Amino acid sequence: MSETPHVRPYVLKYCQGRGVDVGCGVEKITPEATGIDYAIAYDLANHPETAADVTCGWEEYLASVPAGSLDYVYSSHLLEDYEDIEPPLRAWSEAVKPGGYMILYLPIEELFKQHCEATGQIYNKHHQQNWQSAEDFLAQLPAWFMEQMECVEASGVLGAYSFYVVFKKQ
Repeated sequence: MSETPHVRPYVLKYCQGRGVDVGCGVEKITPEATGIDYAIAYDLANHPETAADVTCGWEEYLASVPAGSLDYVYSSHLLEDYEDIEPPLRAWSEAVKPGGYMILYLPIEELFKQHCEATGQIYNKHHQQNWQSAEDFLAQLPAWFMEQMECVEASGVLGAYSFYVVFKKQ
């Protein structure tokens, strides 16, 4: 199941020009975005076919992209899978050009668990982070990140269990 349709109406205005959808899964934020994802996520044999244009790790793909060359980086429900969020934040922010955007759509873990229990949706046990809100997420970001990225929009709970934040690179 794709989370992107829930946030698309709110963030599409930031996804203009050359951009990537990191961890795109089965649906990219825009048809023009370069979708990056593994062909099979989390080694699940029954994982649906990906919409990715590039089926490798984002690290490998972004290593081939000149720093500061992207208009945007969008990622939905991926950052929480990292124990240390600094490496992805650093790489994604370095790929964005000044004036460009980083758009993150993230789960509120407790609400996500409740939603999965209520609907029978498969719960992703790979989550390493447990943010309670956009404000909680913003408060936990490293100083170096906030020095180069300005938060221009943040939501409350969107859909059943997620929030989004939009950063503009200085």
